Amino acid sequence: MKKFLLIFIVTALTIFLLGCAENKASAPVITEYTVHYYLEGSTEKLADDKVVTGMAVDTQITENALPIHDYTVVGSENQHLTLAETNNIITFSYEHDITVAQMENGHTKDVINITTDEIDNFLNMTKKEVLNHFGEEYEIVRAGAEGAYDGYFYEEQGLTFIFFPDGLTLEMLFGSDIVVNAIGPNHVEITMGDGNNFKFYWPSEDTVRSVFVSDNVEIRSVRQGMNFAQIQKYLGTTEIVETWIEDPNNTAYKIKYQIGKGWYNFYSFESDGADSSLEITRITPVFDNESGISDD
Repeated sequence: MKKFLLIFIVTALTIFLLGCAENKASAPVITEYTVHYYLEGSTEKLADDKVVTGMAVDTQITENALPIHDYTVVGSENQHLTLAETNNIITFSYEHDITVAQMENGHTKDVINITTDEIDNFLNMTKKEVLNHFGEEYEIVRAGAEGAYDGYFYEEQGLTFIFFPDGLTLEMLFGSDIVVNAIGPNHVEITMGDGNNFKFYWPSEDTVRSVFVSDNVEIRSVRQGMNFAQIQKYLGTTEIVETWIEDPNNTAYKIKYQIGKGWYNFYSFESDGADSSLEITRITPVFDNESGISDD
């Protein structure tokens, strides 16, 4: 009787353990996947990523491209994927429908599309790096307020670079009776003749200060020449600020956006922003002080 009972217990335990193992083996492995919507040739997002969780490995999925205003999908509008445990990514690439932008802006010249990632890269360059990247085929033009700067104009790319200091000296800005102490590769401490001092951005070699663009350069569907309403349609509503250009008597209007490493400044002499101009300036790190110096 005891032998029979022992055999029964062992058999029951074996069946229970086998059942547990079978249930464990049959439980699905859960994973997730992500869908990107990028401007062609970059990782610039045209829409927020779509993330789907709680999916079983080996599930076959199909994703359709989002319709995005003024953009067309490059390649297939739907993609298929069999889910693995990790790295499940679908990417849709889009190109800009330049016909729409041309009609809005009234230009017929071929559009040069530049991404904000590319602009960030340009703003981070030294003068030497710009010349190495774009070559020596540039034209020196007067640029900036009152034509105060030498602009290096590359016609094919539609870009004009202004470098800093590029021959400008601290004495030219603050007078000859200053004392300058370096406090890092890109900042100095300046003591004025009256004893006041402050810290100031001053790169150790010529660096891109700002970038001007030609009328046919398009960034995030906007370009200079558009009015403020057209610009805000794509970049979002922002305050229109009254300012002046060259002289306090020359009233002008401005909207600006912080995108990546740059301030995108749109200026116009008209309150509605008609025939705007675009200057992209580098955002530089600054110190808190009482000098009124800011990063814009």
